[in-house]
Amino acid sequence: MSEEATAESLLERLRPLSHRPAAENITLIRSLTTKLHARLTGQDLNVRQSTLDTLWKLDTGNISLLIVLLESCRDSGVGVNLAGILRETICLKSGKGKANKARRKAVKKKSSVDISTEKCHEINVKLPNSVVLSPVEIKPSKNPINDKKVSTARQAAILQTIEQNSIITIIRVLLQIQSKKETNDVNVESYLYDILWVLSQLSQKDPKFCIKARMLGIVKLIHNLLRININNNKIIFPLLNLMKQLSKHPITTAILARDGVIVTYEKVLISLGFLPTARMRLCLDSINYFSRNKTCCIQLVKAGVIHILLRVFDRWDKYEGKMRIKLCTHILQTLYHICIIKSGRRTIAIKKHVQILQRFCHSCPDEDIFDRLLGKVCSILCLCINSKTLPVSSSSPATFCLTKISSGDSFYDNLDYKTDDFAGSSSEEETAIEDDEHILSKDNSDTGTDSDCAQDESFEKESKNCTDLLTNSSNFIFQSLMRDFEELKRYNHLFKEFTRLQKQLRLIRGSKANILEDSGSNISSSDFNISKTEHSNLIQGNSICSLKILRDPLPSNTQEIYINVASKVKSIIPFVKVAYPNLCGGDAFNKPEYLNYVERSTCRKKLISCVERAINPDSVMNEVVYDLDSLCSGDMSKSSDGILSNCDLQKLTNHQYLYKKLDFESRFESGNLRKVIQTGPREYDLILMPDVNSTKRHLWFYFEVSNMSSNGSYVFNIVNCEKSDSQFNFGMKPVMYSVKEATLGRPGWVRAGSDICYYRNSYQCYKNKVPTKSYLTVTFTIDFPHSNDVCYLAYHFPYTYSQMMTKIWLWSQNLPPNVYFRAEPLCSSLNNNEVPLLTITGQETINNPIQDREIIFLTSRVHPGESNASWVMEGTLKQLLDNSSTSEILRLSYVFKIVPMLNVEGVINGCYRCGLTNEDLNRRWSRPSPILHPDIYHTKGLLEYMSRALKKPASVYCDFHGHSRKKNVFLYGCSPQQSWCSKDAEMTQPDGPLNYLCLPAAMHHCCPSFSLGSCSFKIEREREATARVTVWRQLGVQLSYTLETSFCGFDQGPYKGLQLNTGHLKEIGKDLCTALATLKETSPADLYLTTDENGYNPHFLNGLPKYYKTIFSARILAKSINILSVCQYPFYASCDMFKHLFEPVTEIPTVSWKSILSISRLIACHVPNVND
Repeated sequence: MSEEATAESLLERLRPLSHRPAAENITLIRSLTTKLHARLTGQDLNVRQSTLDTLWKLDTGNISLLIVLLESCRDSGVGVNLAGILRETICLKSGKGKANKARRKAVKKKSSVDISTEKCHEINVKLPNSVVLSPVEIKPSKNPINDKKVSTARQAAILQTIEQNSIITIIRVLLQIQSKKETNDVNVESYLYDILWVLSQLSQKDPKFCIKARMLGIVKLIHNLLRININNNKIIFPLLNLMKQLSKHPITTAILARDGVIVTYEKVLISLGFLPTARMRLCLDSINYFSRNKTCCIQLVKAGVIHILLRVFDRWDKYEGKMRIKLCTHILQTLYHICIIKSGRRTIAIKKHVQILQRFCHSCPDEDIFDRLLGKVCSILCLCINSKTLPVSSSSPATFCLTKISSGDSFYDNLDYKTDDFAGSSSEEETAIEDDEHILSKDNSDTGTDSDCAQDESFEKESKNCTDLLTNSSNFIFQSLMRDFEELKRYNHLFKEFTRLQKQLRLIRGSKANILEDSGSNISSSDFNISKTEHSNLIQGNSICSLKILRDPLPSNTQEIYINVASKVKSIIPFVKVAYPNLCGGDAFNKPEYLNYVERSTCRKKLISCVERAINPDSVMNEVVYDLDSLCSGDMSKSSDGILSNCDLQKLTNHQYLYKKLDFESRFESGNLRKVIQTGPREYDLILMPDVNSTKRHLWFYFEVSNMSSNGSYVFNIVNCEKSDSQFNFGMKPVMYSVKEATLGRPGWVRAGSDICYYRNSYQCYKNKVPTKSYLTVTFTIDFPHSNDVCYLAYHFPYTYSQMMTKIWLWSQNLPPNVYFRAEPLCSSLNNNEVPLLTITGQETINNPIQDREIIFLTSRVHPGESNASWVMEGTLKQLLDNSSTSEILRLSYVFKIVPMLNVEGVINGCYRCGLTNEDLNRRWSRPSPILHPDIYHTKGLLEYMSRALKKPASVYCDFHGHSRKKNVFLYGCSPQQSWCSKDAEMTQPDGPLNYLCLPAAMHHCCPSFSLGSCSFKIEREREATARVTVWRQLGVQLSYTLETSFCGFDQGPYKGLQLNTGHLKEIGKDLCTALATLKETSPADLYLTTDENGYNPHFLNGLPKYYKTIFSARILAKSINILSVCQYPFYASCDMFKHLFEPVTEIPTVSWKSILSISRLIACHVPNVND
């Protein structure tokens, strides 16, 4: 205690001197700092640790005191002392990590020997006299303090130092030291050494270090120091660390490239030799970052660095452990970046360089950790030896003219609503493809990054507009984005159920003149009149279907209804048939199917085979067997005439086919296949079609295959995938539908395929003759069950627009009693297809009028390739229209407004992400255009009408999606405390900030496939224009969610290890209804009283802010003993009552979360009148 007091007294004596470091105080300051430095560098480790603990205390400001003294005092002796103190405080001494690791291993070994000895005594084993078991004698740890606590305290001190912007002071001191170098001061070298170490440590944690370094002008200074001290082993490590941080930013990279940094790194590599040291790792990591810049790539080629890198890589088998993997990864990533430029590919393609890479392929160890390295080597070889473009034209065969639409000529006739307010929208291309490649940037341009949905410049501008609105407004609803009230009145007729007949008529009469003023509008007054029949349907419960596509008399047979509806659908590419699976309902066979076990050996063989094909391209057949471009070379302006049909059953009886090659077809609804090239007797390369008016977004596929033989396997390689990774590598299989199996009484989609692998190939995408990225291949082998069959293959279970419309018609004709169901057009799409709106509620009674019920708003399929969202929506609709007690409770409690398919054009035309405008519609909710985005514009208009006209904002909004990266089912919500905008947290109501957890809690209870650990409630800046965030922020709907469902399967719960089928998806929709039915009874605290299969759910809890953890852990106890009511007492009362369970400053629990739950139950057992 006295030691700590001494350290504190030294700091207290320094504190007043920091404000007036006059000349007469220099001696005293030097003396005090020397003593403090001696305590940190002395032999007594207890003194050292107590001094460090004093400096690390966050509430004392001791480190800030040292920084202030360092900046204000000009004495070099004081500066050396202060720099040494800061280095000891902030930096981990080199070699200390290894010592701690060795010490932990020794302690582990000792404990294992002790346990073995004790076990021998317990079982009375008689040992020979010569054998004596004794514990291993190990010296006690030199550091008595727990390593983890020390590391945590050090990291907290570093973060506090960065928050106080002290790094600018360190940079200024570095500039001062450089100016003193000419004075030949003996202390300058030591001073510089310590300052560089401190700066390198802080730079790793400061995300704005590169900006600060550039603004203060030390970028070239650090490079110059590295250039001078290449052989100085004492100072090169912090310099390499600083250069690594500078290489991460494109602007500082460009500055260093012009300053000749590549030549410097060539000399560094030569000086380091081939030893696998930390300096070598830092050097290679920096070169990897520099190689993302095109100028640096050219310099790397000219300087001969590629040869040096490959010589280092050729010695990979002489390295060991993690260092070997890291060094090889950095080298291969650099080579991959260099492959983008032509001179780089030529250099790597030299015979001796190719041999080095080939040697690695043949001698690569058969271990998981080397698989990624092998994949990268094969990609480099393919790109260098046989880089090529896709054998299709750059323009898509599916194009839609937007010129007339953009100008507004005769387009209002295709819409159900006309507006004079144009919200303003950019028709520029928006990228929604996930890719891990770093596109080479110019000297002053930014570098491409990974993102689930990377945005283009137009979205960045829109995000900036959202940011400006947020910073200038404290309201949830953006005043500048709100529509005119007269415009909102046009949605009156879509809410007929909310007002009684006379009140509705009065409302309509008052606004009809304004609504029908617009010339050219196709809305008649009859659209707003509520007939007595409709009012009777509202009171008694009945069906109203006013969709134009379903108005004509329809046959009673379901398949004929589907054909009738599908024949009226307008598509970009004329359809020639209807697909048999959708004609028969499109369900899966729904038997349990396990996740695919990915054979590593198979994937390796595929990679090697790809390289061999690149080396020997003449060994491939290259015969085109299907070309959509040539089939669609005629007039594309007209849709197919007459009624479509399906002739698959007739094909089954035709035995005149030869099995030399397969036949393909994709010209049907939601179909996607552009070109097929036969590369072997039973191997085919498939090229997918991009989204309409686009050259990218290739993922969704759906096509027909015929003329196959069951005696043997067929290999399909889809060669133009764009996502950097896929669930195909983690157990997912494509789906297959056999027409012959259906005729044999086994109809339905099944998971199919073996030898599935997903890897990068040699095809490259070019923009303005410059390669921007390389494509990836998903390959799978299919064993068809029958010869001369007709089979369909798809990415996921297809769900077409016609299938949805047919289901709506069937539901409207078979309703249970006391159900009000209305299907009507919300608007027309760009190609004049109807976007349906469904209204579902229960019978109106005197005690339960509809106008008193809350509204739940559901949407789905804004991304057309996410067909699983439609299957979940079908399960939801089936449950809402069911005759069960849960369904009746929901209908009597809520009015459901449902848009089951937002992006109908994308679904019809087989797109993956966009519609006809080549824009991600889920990035247009903030400012949708009534002309370019009518479906989003009018859906948002309904939500705004509810909030402003009806004064009934939706109680829950949920948008259904599919997820291509994760497994299970989960929710994304909106937490103000986890928002990128700090003002959101200030707007949180203190008496109930965690209502957004209610639906996840309810889903966790009733949905076995739901994963709490995958849920996220962050509000990210790049998600501001999505439906979830826009509805939450602009329309004030607090319970705004995105329901994500995997394309693949489950890795937890009762379905663990199974792949998803349509039965699971519809069950998820049913479970969502059950969760909504119990929503009013669910408290957020119930989430923490819920145990998972491991006994508790800490993973989800760890995703919440510490403030919430504290409050709700205390709230569990309060609920258990029933002495604090959440409704009657503020949250802080719970926290104060149980604050002894948590540390006062950090709010970290003093006991585990599981212990808190146990304490809660223990109290509940001994306290009377417990309402648990």
